[in-house]
Amino acid sequence: MVANARRFEEIYEEFINFIEDSVIVGHNLSFDMSFLEHKLNIMGKTLPKNDTLDTLHLAKKLYPHFPSCSLPSLRRQLCIEVKDEHRALGDVIATAELLKKILNELAKKGIKEI
Repeated sequence: MVANARRFEEIYEEFINFIEDSVIVGHNLSFDMSFLEHKLNIMGKTLPKNDTLDTLHLAKKLYPHFPSCSLPSLRRQLCIEVKDEHRALGDVIATAELLKKILNELAKKGIKEI
């Protein structure tokens, strides 16, 4: 799938411009950030100072009764339908939908800041 994709070094500036000062959201984000940090270290760059939000940590606090807080498990338990599970875009969409559900649940509890 990535055989003909551009190398990270080629899109680094686009990536930095894309994220600007946005909050970086992910599920088990430390896993992804470790890969990013490793690649940036090789390039002589450092991780951007963006704020981050990990839906895995939020889900564990909000749904401690769930048997698993993996993204596929949460998708099933919270009825989040996504095509292309375990593909980059599918997982991004699933994480975005999960974040919406988490934020709605927190709002119902009167929590306005995370």
